[in-house]
Amino acid sequence: MGERIVEPSADECVIEMHKDLRGAAGRVARPFTIIDDRDKMLLVADLIGYMVALKSGEIGKYLESLGISLSAGELKKYLFVLEKLGLVRASFAATAATTLRGKANLFAACRS
Repeated sequence: MGERIVEPSADECVIEMHKDLRGAAGRVARPFTIIDDRDKMLLVADLIGYMVALKSGEIGKYLESLGISLSAGELKKYLFVLEKLGLVRASFAATAATTLRGKANLFAACRS
């Protein structure tokens, strides 16, 4: 009988991806480019970290002021991945004007 191959769990994959991203963020092996999804994603994480907490619309406006245009779908995808990697935390911020039910609309940096 051969060895049983066990696929890694999603948690193990997230831990490995988190280590890779943290390691890549600590060294400059190549220049920043605005066409690279990884660079844009790390920029979003850094922006949230510097501002403490931001709404997704505010993140988009800050990126636009830097000359980086992301669609709402791209930003949502980046925020989802960053949350899964434990780099940002999503929460709900209810306002008098609008309440988004079931959708995170405030993002804060996770401190490690």
